[in-house]
Amino acid sequence: MLKLGRCLLPARQGHIRPHLRFLASLPVGPDRLLPATSLTSTTPEVAVVRRPVPHPDYDYSPKSVWSMIQASPARCPDRLALGIKRDGAWVTWTYKQYLEEITTVAKAFIKLGLKPHHGVCIMGFNSPEWFISDIAAIVAGGLATGIYTTNSPSAVEYVARHCRANILVVADQEQLAKVLEVREGLPELTAIVQYDGKVTEPGVLSWADLLQLGRQQAEEELQDRLRNQAVNQACMVVYTSGTTGNPKGAMISQDNLTWTCEIAKQQYGWQEDQEESVTYLPLSHIAGNVIDIFIPYLAGGTVWFADKDALKGSLVNTLIEVRPTRFLGVPRVWEKIQEKLLEVGSKNTGLKKVVATWAKAASFEHHEDQMAGRPGNSWKYRLAKKVILTRVHAALGLERAARGGSLGGVYSSAAPLSVQTFQYFQALDLFVLEFLGSTETSGPMTACFPGTGTKQGSVGRGYPQFETAILAPQGEEGEIATRGRNCCMGYLWDEEKTRELIDAEGWLHSGDLGRMDQDGFFYITGRMKEIIITAGGENIAPVPIEDNIKADPGIGEVVSHAMVVGDARKHLAVILTLKSLIDENGQPLEELVPEVRVWLRKMGSTACTTREIMQEDGPGIHPMVQAAITEALHRVNALSVSKATRIHKFLLLPVDFSIGGGELTPTMKMRRHAIVKKYAKEVEDMYTSQYNNDGLYTSITV
Repeated sequence: MLKLGRCLLPARQGHIRPHLRFLASLPVGPDRLLPATSLTSTTPEVAVVRRPVPHPDYDYSPKSVWSMIQASPARCPDRLALGIKRDGAWVTWTYKQYLEEITTVAKAFIKLGLKPHHGVCIMGFNSPEWFISDIAAIVAGGLATGIYTTNSPSAVEYVARHCRANILVVADQEQLAKVLEVREGLPELTAIVQYDGKVTEPGVLSWADLLQLGRQQAEEELQDRLRNQAVNQACMVVYTSGTTGNPKGAMISQDNLTWTCEIAKQQYGWQEDQEESVTYLPLSHIAGNVIDIFIPYLAGGTVWFADKDALKGSLVNTLIEVRPTRFLGVPRVWEKIQEKLLEVGSKNTGLKKVVATWAKAASFEHHEDQMAGRPGNSWKYRLAKKVILTRVHAALGLERAARGGSLGGVYSSAAPLSVQTFQYFQALDLFVLEFLGSTETSGPMTACFPGTGTKQGSVGRGYPQFETAILAPQGEEGEIATRGRNCCMGYLWDEEKTRELIDAEGWLHSGDLGRMDQDGFFYITGRMKEIIITAGGENIAPVPIEDNIKADPGIGEVVSHAMVVGDARKHLAVILTLKSLIDENGQPLEELVPEVRVWLRKMGSTACTTREIMQEDGPGIHPMVQAAITEALHRVNALSVSKATRIHKFLLLPVDFSIGGGELTPTMKMRRHAIVKKYAKEVEDMYTSQYNNDGLYTSITV
């Protein structure tokens, strides 16, 4: 039995739909709680029990999305809310205009056939229209659902069918073509809206058409939709990246969303009507959706839109122009910035190099002191910051974000940041705060904060407003789990997976393996489903081994991806890729980045591509390159906790992993099963012989 407030409820019961007469007697929405008998639901109409809050100061009254979005327009109607550059000039929305357009689009969605608890799918790069459609879908009683722009037509069809999409909002002709290809397989679809470019397809509405339609509608139907909403019903479906099959749709309730945004705003000290941020990460992901759309709205912040080439190199241009107070990057983004800075820094010589080295050492020491609880802030650090480090921040457009404190911050999430990258930015006085989150927890689970709130390699402590713990630990390690009002309702239409996700006591199982130290800091050690079971029955978490490879002083700076394999094998091996240039579509080229080529010259190799490394000196890898990688893997093996966790062979691929190649998810996580399948022959050959025809792999004597 679970004790919830003053009543006792069964730990798990079947979903019971309350009698319609009883519903009619309840208070009208949208801020109400409907009666519920279960902590979970797999049907969007079925309400869930609101989870208790372990910290009484944060047991706020339920608040709907509609109520949440009224505050900032009322407080600061003329403050800039959104800005996007179009045809070379910034186009902006005030909070008053923002709310008006949300209401207009919500009325248009209803007129176009949006049924309560049915999907509005949005597919395109970040734009004001994406934000407005997302919020309008919720206000109109639907389910806001993002679809990754990299999805294939069949993947688009799966998500749209799964959430019963009535409306699809697409950016342009490229995304529209995917929808048209599968339109016959979407029986619930009633309308398609294209918000960018000229609309040429019959029956497709432009954004201007959508706004005109909404302005023609009376208020009554929208008000009726709002009266029938409740905060403990689903308002959003966020699909997982689908690393092991079809994505699962996590149902987020209005209470999940608004409560979590309020907590995150407080935890990170967002200052009302002062903050500015840049949006460029996929809004289909929970982090992009919550951090870019809803927290800034709640705080009265200004959101500037990077262009669609942000991850191809234009992001820094936007950062320099708008100079945000907050900046979030996934590890791969921080690594790319690091690579660029290392390239620039490699050209420093003489006194300039000596001064830069001195300044970085002073910054590194300052942050080491602060993490240890010492004051730091030495005269060397203050001088280095004034003369050198602030110039680096300004060159990146991050001088306001680098200040930290009550206004500003730089963050990393989606996957653990390597120690090497963390320390690199620590030396530049860009103290990157990591946090652990997931789709299923509406975003946050643990967080790092400045000074003693961070430990190197940790993803921080649990939030005080909900519970986070290590469940069923074996030794120090176990699964990280969370329980609180941030935890999702369950997976849409999937009872089995929902039962696996949320147990009878309300704990949400993250699937992350980790440990917690005596100070309450959590460390990620792997994924439950990423565990490799060798032929000898050893259970091995690959992530710590991969992190050690990328942190190695010999090869860490040149390795882009390291993926350990060895399921049902006698021993472990690793697939490696080297850092390479990317083309205008964000796809990796064979040509290696300058710092890798510099490294190769030190090895006596004249190669400019990985493939050339294989062809310089007969079959197999260039001997000095092979020796350098082998020596590095020996160093990694020396850190092993047992013989079973040692690497015996490596496979060097000619091209880096990518989203387009199918090896990475849209949030840049490795699709392990897809990689093993794609390179099955090469992996098999690696285990059965020394070299293949291209000499892509070699064994290691252990």
